[in-house]
Amino acid sequence: MINRKTLDIAMAVLFITGVICAVVFGLIPSALDGEAPDDSVEPAVMNENGRPPDKINIVIDPGHGGADPGKIGASGSCEREVNLAISMITGEMLTERGYNVFFTRRDDNGLYDDGDVNKKAADMRKRCSIIEEAQADVVISIHQNSFTDSDVLSLNIPARPEAPNGILTTDTTINGVDNTMEYKATNSDTWTPCTSNKIETSTLGANEFEIRYKATDADFASNSVTVRTKIKEETPNITVDYKNNQLVGFDSESNYTLNDNEITPIDGKLDIADNWYGRDLTITRKARNDEYVDSNSKSIHLPTLPLAPTGIATADYNIYNVNSDMEYKLTIETEWHEINSEMLENVPFGIYEIRYKATDTAFASEIFTLNVEEKVKPKEITPTAEIEYSRRTLDYLNNTSTYLVNGKEYHTENGSLNIEDSWYGTTITIICKASNEKFQDSEPQEIYIPTLGDAPDFLEVQGTKIKNLKETIEISNKGENNWFTTGATELELEEGEYEIRFMSTTTSFASKSITVKLEKEPESNYTIETGIKKVDNDIVCTAENNTDGYITATGIIAIYSSSGTLLKIETINGFNAGANNYSISNDFNEPIKVKYFIWTALNNMTVYANTNVSELTID
Repeated sequence: MINRKTLDIAMAVLFITGVICAVVFGLIPSALDGEAPDDSVEPAVMNENGRPPDKINIVIDPGHGGADPGKIGASGSCEREVNLAISMITGEMLTERGYNVFFTRRDDNGLYDDGDVNKKAADMRKRCSIIEEAQADVVISIHQNSFTDSDVLSLNIPARPEAPNGILTTDTTINGVDNTMEYKATNSDTWTPCTSNKIETSTLGANEFEIRYKATDADFASNSVTVRTKIKEETPNITVDYKNNQLVGFDSESNYTLNDNEITPIDGKLDIADNWYGRDLTITRKARNDEYVDSNSKSIHLPTLPLAPTGIATADYNIYNVNSDMEYKLTIETEWHEINSEMLENVPFGIYEIRYKATDTAFASEIFTLNVEEKVKPKEITPTAEIEYSRRTLDYLNNTSTYLVNGKEYHTENGSLNIEDSWYGTTITIICKASNEKFQDSEPQEIYIPTLGDAPDFLEVQGTKIKNLKETIEISNKGENNWFTTGATELELEEGEYEIRFMSTTTSFASKSITVKLEKEPESNYTIETGIKKVDNDIVCTAENNTDGYITATGIIAIYSSSGTLLKIETINGFNAGANNYSISNDFNEPIKVKYFIWTALNNMTVYANTNVSELTID
């Protein structure tokens, strides 16, 4: 059996034979008269292996050239010129038929350098090199023989017939052809005979075609006419997804109509509308542009939904007469749940939807609706907690109940809850939790928790004494919760740290506390005598250092209003020997009281040893 490659090569040989005959018999005088050969014939684009895909590489070798004329014909023609002319015409004809053509030479020059000693050998080596580089499947070497008889047989080669006319196109159909013609897509090498008066191109995958008259025993195939049709879009391959109630298989890059109405699939899927069940649907892929036409329609029949289940009942939060072919959900839910038994036990109250599950070939059924009614449970008693300000607790709660305060769970101790720091200054909600499944949580109680008042800021500490105490003040050793009160305005205690605050009342908590440190006054062998006097509009504070050197004590000048409000405070650091004076302008437009005293340090608020506290009232 002759394969395609062998057949193509044989046809090439026939071409060459015909061309040679034409030259011998004087039918291509232009080539022999010295006109330049056609250099426009180029091989096709190469693939990664240096050769075009699906093409045969043919190397045409025009014999002789340059200083080697070859044989001289009876008319004086040189063989080298005749070989080149035949080679160029042959190459053009082979290229038109789809071969990949190379030449060893394209002009009248030889394939050697002027410096080559043996030009003939150099010429032959160059030709062999070109053949190898071209990866030739076929090599045609063209030469001529000479003879003395000048009589030449003339052969008339007829021209190609004219291309057909009257060819028309409508969308994907070519009209006006007959069985004397043949056609091919422009991107194809294969001609197909026409068998009727039209060509349907919708399945051919192309829209540009060539049409010509077929070759006969007496005529070449004619020139071809090129026509364009439209390409029919591919018929949609749409299927039904019964479990998700969708049509699937849509191409996201295409547009579609369903029953002549445009649709918008999402991610290749289209939800089935309620009115589509039990109907025939036709889905068409729309033409993407003017070079295309709409596809053939895909027909789909959607069955109706199966009937809903029957005989389902409910009692005591149970649902009866169901099975594993069914699924259920509350109407407020979106997800369906599997059923694995003949009864759903202890379900929450609400309205339920029950249906047969979808299969690979059938939709889920219509829905059976069932109301599981709530049995009303009594609520726990609403809390009536009260604030116990002295203990900072919420009292009058049930010792056996669990409470939710601002959503957090608490258990009482002897019917009380300790007030947490975060509750002060806020309104809290208290709910009594259901004691068991027969009850509901109580209604909430809302109660405002006041803030803590500020700590006392008017106290004076001197050594182990606390001055300016009031009846509303209470004291505790720091770190202990053992508060005590005194009716005195001045109290002397043991050395240590103490917390001092305002006492609680029936309507307010004890205030925030201030911490003081009591220390015995250090022994001293020197004194600082303080004094205050008014000089013009100035307040002059004096401190007499009775030692010989500098003392690193701190002087405090405090100015109060007649009601006891602190208006101003000044500090003096260190005292030289002798008199030390410090002046303050009296800019206060009200009666004032001035105090001047010396402290050992500001951090313990202890009055300096062997000093006095000076006071002056200025009206």
